[in-house]
Amino acid sequence: MKAVLTFVAPALLLLTGCASQPAWVSAMPSAMCFTKADKSCLGELIAKNVSEVPTGIGRDQAVKMTKAVMAGAGIPDPKVLIELQAEREKSMCLRPEEGYFDAGKAVESAREKRFSVALESVASISEQDAKLFALRNIAILATRANDETATGKALNLLHDTDGTAYMDGLQERLVSLLVTGDLERARALQDTLLSYYIENPGHTMAVAQIAISYATTGHVVDANDFLQRAAEKVPDLRTEDLSKLLNIMVKASKGDYPPPQDFYDFSNDNVRLQAYVQLAVFYERSGQTGNSARIAGDMARFTQKSSFKVGRAESVAAMSRVLIEAM
Repeated sequence: MKAVLTFVAPALLLLTGCASQPAWVSAMPSAMCFTKADKSCLGELIAKNVSEVPTGIGRDQAVKMTKAVMAGAGIPDPKVLIELQAEREKSMCLRPEEGYFDAGKAVESAREKRFSVALESVASISEQDAKLFALRNIAILATRANDETATGKALNLLHDTDGTAYMDGLQERLVSLLVTGDLERARALQDTLLSYYIENPGHTMAVAQIAISYATTGHVVDANDFLQRAAEKVPDLRTEDLSKLLNIMVKASKGDYPPPQDFYDFSNDNVRLQAYVQLAVFYERSGQTGNSARIAGDMARFTQKSSFKVGRAESVAAMSRVLIEAM
């Protein structure tokens, strides 16, 4: 017995701090938003991802749009973003890109339910991408707030500007109809959305969003019926990952916070990332702000894993949506 004790004691000393230990043992985790996800840390994480986009047109556009996202969320530009902007201004002959900041401020007004101010601000924005960013988010936020006038104006402007952004706005309209039990008009809108996505391939997740909207508003049978019908025209819907995503959303709508194992089961990081986004938006929409912040933190940690396999642009878009719509 004495031999065993004399062997174990030195190991115990290492763990109790009586002897020096490697720095990695006592160091705090370096991951951003590790303890808690709030708007500021998520903004910093978005800016960090933008900084890792290769220099060129892609990064330039990401910097401009990220400035709009930060303004829309009502937070200051992170230091990394300010440095990126300064770097761009040194190497390029740039005029002030006020349109993107104005678009962000318009979205911030919409988040505060000042929709008339938001729509008036958009009217003076000349940059097309900035205007689309603002209108898309205004339409979503106005629909969620049940402001029919603002929703109608934003959707009409989107209809005349960009088909895909218009459909994004209608997706939120579908949720609104389902929540109020207006199933007849919801079915008509479902058909409109599906027809558009069939004619414009490459929007599999948007089609899945229709089923998710039905499932999370208590219409699970209708969600499955829609998937069976849609899969005849959109074969990419027939994947185990999308079935798992729908199951997670159904469980969340019944009050179950998804355990980590539910996310390990996905075979594709893109779908796994979308699961976090869908959950964050669902929790915010249903008034579960605590769960919305919690799932945003889970998402933030997931995107920082060394094994994470999603492009920077996709990651930034996903996190930006959570920042604007769910926090």
